[in-house]
Amino acid sequence: MTTTTLHPQGPFLQSWNKIFVLSCIFAVSVDPLFFYIPVINDNNTCWYLDKKLEITASVLRFFTDIFYILHIIFQFRTSYIASSPTTFDRGVLVEDRYAIAKRYLSTYFLIDVFAVLPLPQVVIFVVQPNLRSSEVAKAKNILMFIVICQYMPRLIRIRPLYLQITRSAGVITETPWAGAVLNLLIYLLASHVLGALWYLLSIERKDACWRDTYLQSAHLREEEMRVKSRDTDQWMSYRLLPENLKERIRRHEKYRWHQTSGVDEELLLMNLPKDLRRAIKRHLCLSLLMRVPMFENMDDRLLNALCDRLKPVLYTEGSCIIREEDPVNEMLFIMRGNIMSMTTNGGRTGFFNSDVLEGGDFCGEELLTWVLDPTSVSSLPSSTRTVNTMSDVEAYALRAEDLKFVDTQFRRLKQLLPLARGSSS
Repeated sequence: MTTTTLHPQGPFLQSWNKIFVLSCIFAVSVDPLFFYIPVINDNNTCWYLDKKLEITASVLRFFTDIFYILHIIFQFRTSYIASSPTTFDRGVLVEDRYAIAKRYLSTYFLIDVFAVLPLPQVVIFVVQPNLRSSEVAKAKNILMFIVICQYMPRLIRIRPLYLQITRSAGVITETPWAGAVLNLLIYLLASHVLGALWYLLSIERKDACWRDTYLQSAHLREEEMRVKSRDTDQWMSYRLLPENLKERIRRHEKYRWHQTSGVDEELLLMNLPKDLRRAIKRHLCLSLLMRVPMFENMDDRLLNALCDRLKPVLYTEGSCIIREEDPVNEMLFIMRGNIMSMTTNGGRTGFFNSDVLEGGDFCGEELLTWVLDPTSVSSLPSSTRTVNTMSDVEAYALRAEDLKFVDTQFRRLKQLLPLARGSSS
């Protein structure tokens, strides 16, 4: 070894080449770990990226890259033996740094640089954290593509290095089966990579199946909506409905489909066990009922009975829920949307009062006094206000017959009559 270059058959470079070959074998053993980063979660029907494996593979890759970088540095200082037409010996030893660099740049330099670029680490620690959840699949595909592209040059470099060692004296070549061992290692590494690729392809296949299932389900829903819309249009044409009324019906059907995706909520709840159905209704509606002063003093049995009787209703913007002086046949508990409640006090000249009701409010409280008053007649009470929707409204309705049923089943409601009269006065 000279002061400026390394002799290709010198003891230092011979030892280093053996170490570097072993590091390359270890590196190509580590790279397939990146293929196992996607993990299937069958319980949640999804896949996710294993963060611990990401960090482990990246750290191991970092250490193997250090050996690769050192190898690139040594290549610029390693002299080589060039054939000479004027001599008949083994050749001329070239120690010129410029000639060495030119030779290396024209052979394996680009392959070595590409193989050592920390692209997987950049994707994992820089690109991936800044992506939205919908873009993680793209990052995963990019990472796998990079690992495959960098794996080939890393694997290709092992064979020339081994041949370079075997052309010189070294421990690795003193046994006749050294080449067979290396070939076996390469075969095992190839099997390791094929297994990792097979695992990755199985992940991709399962992901594709999930996507196809979702798209088929969405397509069926869309087809169901299209058929129902066509049937509705045929019915409206058969009944000779005016165009403005047709448009209101279409808007209501579109809004209802958007909110429920074609799912019949009442039918869904009816197919559930009673205790589960009650728990769901209580979760959805109890807070709405408790906004009514009269219901605050009721026990759980009465509240559960009222929750069981609530029905979901939808109104589109501009709908008239009830007019002043019309019979009140339900109480309405608003979940979402805005409602305008107004009165002229029975048509009195110059009198007008209005309120805006929103989520958590209710209307139709005339039913409370009516259902609890023993002197009330069988006819429904008249509304004191006109109620129109200012936006699309989602609400729950408690109908008069259902409130009457609860009153019949639980006579203790009668004890709350003074409180109900006090709250309505």
